[in-house]
Amino acid sequence: MRKLLCSLIASIFSCTAGQSLVHAEKLTLIQNSDSPLDHPWKKLATEAADKNIAQRINQEVPSFLRQMEEDREISSLNSLWGFSKNSDESQPNVPIVDPSFLALFAQKTGITVIDPTFKIGHAGLNHTYGYLFSNLKTPYGYKRARYVQGEIERGFHLPLGLFSGQSKEGSLLSSFTYFIGSIALEHPPFFSKRIAPALEQYNYKNLKRTRITETITEAQTTFKFYTDLIPFIESNHSRDSKSGNQALLIYSIDEGQGQKLITAFPIQKAFMDDLTNPAHLGQDLPIKLKYNAALLHSSQTSWIGSAQKSEF
Repeated sequence: MRKLLCSLIASIFSCTAGQSLVHAEKLTLIQNSDSPLDHPWKKLATEAADKNIAQRINQEVPSFLRQMEEDREISSLNSLWGFSKNSDESQPNVPIVDPSFLALFAQKTGITVIDPTFKIGHAGLNHTYGYLFSNLKTPYGYKRARYVQGEIERGFHLPLGLFSGQSKEGSLLSSFTYFIGSIALEHPPFFSKRIAPALEQYNYKNLKRTRITETITEAQTTFKFYTDLIPFIESNHSRDSKSGNQALLIYSIDEGQGQKLITAFPIQKAFMDDLTNPAHLGQDLPIKLKYNAALLHSSQTSWIGSAQKSEF
């Protein structure tokens, strides 16, 4: 396992941005200037070297770390998510999140750490709490925009701020897992601990969904990569959003041991149309691992395989 993990890490960080597909998040056109919504996260993220960072978080956002105690009580959070690398295609040699934050959050939530350097780790932890504290400025803004701008809540008529990291109902990780898991997973998550009523009572069956299933075979093992595209109930484009995002993308993978969530973020209709273009569907196609995902049972990131579309 250690040998495979080392090989995986080496493979991940040897890839360049030019070798990968256009990153979907680059099409979201998030505003490229600092926003009041970036605070207090941006301020706290600059203090990663502070040995009392937990104390600083408690001062700025008193309920934040306490919410993670709720995550610790939900053991399935470990198994519902796959793994991701802590680097972005736009700047592959720079961590998205300072490892000191990920170490603190893993300790608070009880999430299993598979790499002490946090170059790869639990995708849910990286892509929720980690992204809030990321000061890596991509050409299209900060990673935290998907949560603090409220696009997902508005797009699906949910209470604003539910995924902001400061909600009074549930934690970001548990709430976001429940929401996207209820849409994308074959068996929706069941939490013995109560979450926000708006999520429990939501009519997920009424959501339209397009799924792209990519299938590859390596060493007699079949891997499946799922991209679910869910149009917003009401487009944000004509409202107060400047991004033009009109759908939610949910990415998950199955390495032969069950489907695992990787990430989710808003996208524009143009990108959704590109993904579902018939030219990108069929047999004997180049298939690439996307959205910072990391595999535990393969060091490869590209294959020849198939891609099919289905509607729900």
